[in-house]
Amino acid sequence: MATTLSTWTIDPVRDFIEGRWEEDVLPTLTRYIEIPAKSPAFDPQWAANGHIDRAVALIEDWCRRRPIEGLTAETVRLPGRTPLILLEVPGTATETVLLYGHLDKQPEMVGWSDGLGPWTPVRRGDRLYGRGGQDDGYAVFCALTAIEAVQQSGAPHARCVVLIEACEESGSRDLPAYMEALAARLGEPDLVICLDSSCGNYTDRLESDRLVLRRVTPDDLPFYTRLHALPKVAEHLYPEGRPRSPEETKAWMEYTLASYEQLALGYLAVVRKADGALIGRCGLMDMVVESADPEHGIRRGWFGRERAPADVALTFETELGYTLDPAAWGQGFASEAARCVRDYARDVLRLSYAISAILPQNARSRRVAERSGARAAGQMEVVGLAWDRYVWLLATGGAPQLQPASMT
Repeated sequence: MATTLSTWTIDPVRDFIEGRWEEDVLPTLTRYIEIPAKSPAFDPQWAANGHIDRAVALIEDWCRRRPIEGLTAETVRLPGRTPLILLEVPGTATETVLLYGHLDKQPEMVGWSDGLGPWTPVRRGDRLYGRGGQDDGYAVFCALTAIEAVQQSGAPHARCVVLIEACEESGSRDLPAYMEALAARLGEPDLVICLDSSCGNYTDRLESDRLVLRRVTPDDLPFYTRLHALPKVAEHLYPEGRPRSPEETKAWMEYTLASYEQLALGYLAVVRKADGALIGRCGLMDMVVESADPEHGIRRGWFGRERAPADVALTFETELGYTLDPAAWGQGFASEAARCVRDYARDVLRLSYAISAILPQNARSRRVAERSGARAAGQMEVVGLAWDRYVWLLATGGAPQLQPASMT
């Protein structure tokens, strides 16, 4: 872009944005939070329920009322797909900037504080609470307010194209079709700006020769309820080999869905390409261990930081875990999935190491870890059991060193 900081003064622009946000954006963003526009993965009847269409209409109406020179606003609809909002602003420079966001939301989930809820917007000080305000309702308001501020300042700017999809929380499965259909209008952007809730976004999809690893969805609950109740599976995962109840598996799923956004981690559903069958789970999860060597016994650990005590110096680690349906055992799928996640942890997340907690009697899981490059590194105590600790070295430079996350 041709704009430089020397061509205009920052302070008036900041004042303009803050005023516009308070007077114009927040009232509309508040109304948007009230709409339960859940992504199709969480609302299969989204078209009949109409919540996504309500959110689209609200946002398109707000966009059309922006005093931005040359702005065009359009809702594009392809058959059988969620709608997409396309905004175009001609520029005074030759470059094109593509700004991306989405308006579909995650489900209600649990854990809201007293007085708060997913569809009840509440403002406390300078914070607005409710589902979708941050992820990702703010995106379109941010994009157009920034463009308007640049025009108000008299500074030149590139051609700007804003895409707001309605299927991101379901893996953006409709977005490729729109990118293809709109290719001629979009052109080749010189810069792409992704306006989503955070930079630490956990992957939506990994792929290997025979497998696809995607985010878990509520539709997967029956499979995991069955999987977690199988004696062959439970004996390697839970204290005393006790199968999980349906209620426990539902809580596990809610925790997994929340962990994607809160921790940028989580188990992924393992799907076999050959027939599309869901065959297990594999991914990265939160693991907390004692920072100091124990005076007696072995180092203690906890699956999830919320379970750890408050009076111990702790280290936050990342566990690589994998569990497959016994019907899929013995075919190399666990190793393939584990290596896929290992490579993602190394190449994308840039982790220096990950660990796997494996019960000593679980020979299958030990073989998967060893064949994939993990090495045994003693034991640790978690949920009252002694687990073999396997370390996946993901960076050069020798063995990983525990780094205290918090000292008490």
